[in-house]
Amino acid sequence: MKLKKTAAVGVIATVACALAVPASANSEFSYMEPVAAGAKLKVLATSGDTFGGVLFPGIPDGLGVLRDGKNAVILVGHELSAANSVAAGISRANGAAAGATVSALNLDLATQTVTASRDLPSSVVWYDYANKKASSTPTSPAGAAAKDEYGTPTHTMTLNRFCSAHVSQPGAL
Repeated sequence: MKLKKTAAVGVIATVACALAVPASANSEFSYMEPVAAGAKLKVLATSGDTFGGVLFPGIPDGLGVLRDGKNAVILVGHELSAANSVAAGISRANGAAAGATVSALNLDLATQTVTASRDLPSSVVWYDYANKKASSTPTSPAGAAAKDEYGTPTHTMTLNRFCSAHVSQPGAL
């Protein structure tokens, strides 16, 4: 069990480091460097890289790793702001939302390379506060502010700043 935890922490640390690099996956590290003797860091993906024609978007933040047989799936939340017109114009979840996303990167553990990437939200269900049920259209609760403290519209189809992450292995909950 200790080996599995160590491997998972190593993958997460490597991904966190790799996702902090601003240029391309072939760049030198600029934000992190190994401090333990013998430790090495390898860039797996960075903003602007494409995998199978799918763009890995900007501002990666919260991370999680799930084991998938001999491979892993790295889940990455992105801090894309709904106030940014470019981010707000990017369709998500088959047109049901726009803006921020969660990327799923398929990692081949044997080669330590990302083999594919995809936007994870394939559908979005909104909550209708007035009718207390699921809806295909976002609504706001009575008295809710139309914008947050940063001027970003709230309760719209534009998803805002996925920043943190927690991942449990399937069947753990």
